[in-house]
Amino acid sequence: DLVQTQMFVTLIGVHLLMAYVSRTTQQAFGHGWWRNRSLLAAVVGALALQGVVFAVAPLRGALGLEVLPWQGWAVAAGAAAITIGSMEAVRAVRGTTTRSSGSAARP
Repeated sequence: DLVQTQMFVTLIGVHLLMAYVSRTTQQAFGHGWWRNRSLLAAVVGALALQGVVFAVAPLRGALGLEVLPWQGWAVAAGAAAITIGSMEAVRAVRGTTTRSSGSAARP
């Protein structure tokens, strides 16, 4: 089903980028975000693997996924950008420099 495929792509993309948000106490994609080479390799590798799954029909079929049009990929990228941007905005408004574990800095 196309809707399930869209959800799969969107959730995987958002969760992979959330790794950067949850590992920093500052702006997630600020200066030096690429320095954690292990995390960068894991995220890029996972995104590449997702691309391979969609490019190879038997893998796509084994997971019950559909071919996603370019608009679906654009929606997934937009959802990831909105999610990360929203979390960064909340962090900036609150003025908090805590990890996104749910704990907030108390005065």
